[in-house]
Amino acid sequence: MTDKMKKEYDLFLKNKKESVTGGPIDKNNMFKWLIHFNGPKDSDYEGGKFHVEVNFPSQYPNEKPSCKFKNCDLLHPNIRPTGEVCFGNLKWDQNSNIFNLLDALYMLLIQPNFNDGWDDKQIKKYYDQNHESYHKTVKQIVKDFCQN
Repeated sequence: MTDKMKKEYDLFLKNKKESVTGGPIDKNNMFKWLIHFNGPKDSDYEGGKFHVEVNFPSQYPNEKPSCKFKNCDLLHPNIRPTGEVCFGNLKWDQNSNIFNLLDALYMLLIQPNFNDGWDDKQIKKYYDQNHESYHKTVKQIVKDFCQN
């Protein structure tokens, strides 16, 4: 276990919100975590339970971690059908930590960035053509597939 990742895990345990759980998948590999959190209130993702794999690069914290939703295929412009997250304009530097990443995930669920997502523009087109149907579909996906 590296010192930087031990410090990161200690920071996480000390400061995490009650609705967030998780940590390293394997104590022998502190660079791969599984984080669990509830969908943000007053969003299309409210009521969902999300499980995100976080992979910290060896150059962490100078390079940002990558994230992948594990439990459901979301209709979201910044999340591929395979679960990988596109953070786009997330500002990251050596002072950033796991909470900056969690805040960014949370904000993507509250406010998807249709202009800075994956190359697939079908989701933006769907959203632009029928907001109501888009929101209804996202809520149904969360209800059907993101409950445990």
